[in-house]
Amino acid sequence: MAQKYLGIDLGDHTVKVVVLNATLRGIQVEDRFEKTVVAVKDEDRLEASLAAAKALIRQRRLSQIPAGVVLPGGSGSYRRIEFPFADPKRIAQAVGFEVEDEFPIPLEELAYDHVTFPAKAKEKKGHALVVATRTSFINRVVEALQEVGVDLRLITLGAMANAQAMAYRVPPAIVLKEGECAVSLVVDMGHRTTELVAMTAKGPMVARTIRKGAGRLSQVLLRAYGFKSEAEAEAAKHSDAFLPMPGADLDTRQQEAAELVTGVIMPLAREIENTRQWLRAEYGLIVSEVCVSGGGGRLKGFVQWLAEEIGLPVVPVQPSAKVKLGADRDWHGHTIALGAALGAWQRPLIQLYTGHGGGTGDNRWLVEKMSTMAMLGVAVLAFAAVESLVKVRAVERERDAYVHELENESYTVFGEEMSSAEEVLARLEAVDEEDMSSQIPERGAFEILEALSGSGTPEGGRVAPVAPSPGGRPVAGMGAGQASSAASVAPEGVSETDAEASEEGDHVGILRDDDLIFSMVDIRPTKVDMKITASRATAQDRLASKLQSISCVGQVTKGKIRDRNERKEFEMNLDHQCYYAEKLELH
Repeated sequence: MAQKYLGIDLGDHTVKVVVLNATLRGIQVEDRFEKTVVAVKDEDRLEASLAAAKALIRQRRLSQIPAGVVLPGGSGSYRRIEFPFADPKRIAQAVGFEVEDEFPIPLEELAYDHVTFPAKAKEKKGHALVVATRTSFINRVVEALQEVGVDLRLITLGAMANAQAMAYRVPPAIVLKEGECAVSLVVDMGHRTTELVAMTAKGPMVARTIRKGAGRLSQVLLRAYGFKSEAEAEAAKHSDAFLPMPGADLDTRQQEAAELVTGVIMPLAREIENTRQWLRAEYGLIVSEVCVSGGGGRLKGFVQWLAEEIGLPVVPVQPSAKVKLGADRDWHGHTIALGAALGAWQRPLIQLYTGHGGGTGDNRWLVEKMSTMAMLGVAVLAFAAVESLVKVRAVERERDAYVHELENESYTVFGEEMSSAEEVLARLEAVDEEDMSSQIPERGAFEILEALSGSGTPEGGRVAPVAPSPGGRPVAGMGAGQASSAASVAPEGVSETDAEASEEGDHVGILRDDDLIFSMVDIRPTKVDMKITASRATAQDRLASKLQSISCVGQVTKGKIRDRNERKEFEMNLDHQCYYAEKLELH
């Protein structure tokens, strides 16, 4: 007997639904539908997407069908975590502890899942790609779809649904160094965000979200050509907008249009190239080709233009061969909905919803995960009372990408964030004819980096005190080296690290034998994130003390210290107002 399954992609601009028909002979696409999302003012994007999905389900009478749902782009976060063991069962037991350190919100407010993949050759380490979102998002989706009678089986994110639906291509042969691995980079360009996932034949390895999408082009066309509505601009984007190839013979009007489109899409190409370099440097993953999906991937000339820009083969994503697609159709924008339907039919890569306890279809993954969830529950109860020792980087903003961009720009100009055009206009009118040069930042990121570097620069070698005798005088006949050794011995019951901290004090600053290295510094308008390694743990406290003495620096947060390759690795972040501070100096 045939069984139908739904895949629902809650996009920012359109909701897409794919209907699969599963029989003993296999699975085939029965139909697919789309509905444009009409957002009401002050209504968040998830609410608008859910309203469109409910209307489409009622209109097409798709209730009571098992369904998989994909949240809008940017609704979740991805983390790749390394473990000192490769056993998937042990990783499943330990992943809950790592998740608590990776996200700055309580564990009980998170819905998360993970997929493991084997370590590199000759390594005894394991890795997991963790996917997480807020439980509040999950609850809202469940409540909304239950109103229209949907038999909800799966909730996941776009990158994972895309990975589930695509037919994996063996990357073109390239020369690899020892420890490197060739991957395909899947680029799904949506309306407001773009999802990227590094894929191998064994599944997704790394994923990230870029807050740039094809919807920006519609807004630019709307302003440039005076369309009456964004819908007209969107239609013109798909019918007329194009990206030029080198040497193309274009007239003046075509050249202007091509430059307009290129200017909007070029930042995305730079992000793809940055991701490629990051994967190589951080994980040894070498991108050998790019696979394009999403509505933005249908832009005329995009595949050829992107291949020319990044110097790699670029191909459209092809759906899995195990699905009979029927008539030959363009699947650029529907692979995510297809992946959601496949996940509802069989074992999904990532499952963020655990409310379904049975039903038809191959749902063995629920049984397999029950023991893991029980162990995680015990771990959560056991450690719920332990106060976290680390404050990690702030969670990615869930706000609209362009509002976020406006806030950043308004802060750069005015020194405060503004989220609407009305606020900006009001501020400009208030300034009137005053001198606007006072609103320009006093300095840039290089000056701030110089101050950070100064805090981490050694001020001299370790000064070894002479060991005192029981009477308070130096021990006669003891050389400087012996005195240093005697002074460095920690009293009974005191660790060596505590003894060092007590001897040096936070005010001493960084020493030469701390061997302090900044491996990453991310400077933002009010935040600075750093990843640091040193030869000893006490360097963190002394660096924090020096950073705190910078006049424009506010709170300094110290992260958990980890042992890595016989060194101490830790993260730090700080709040600052250094762009506008009158002075930038150490007290």
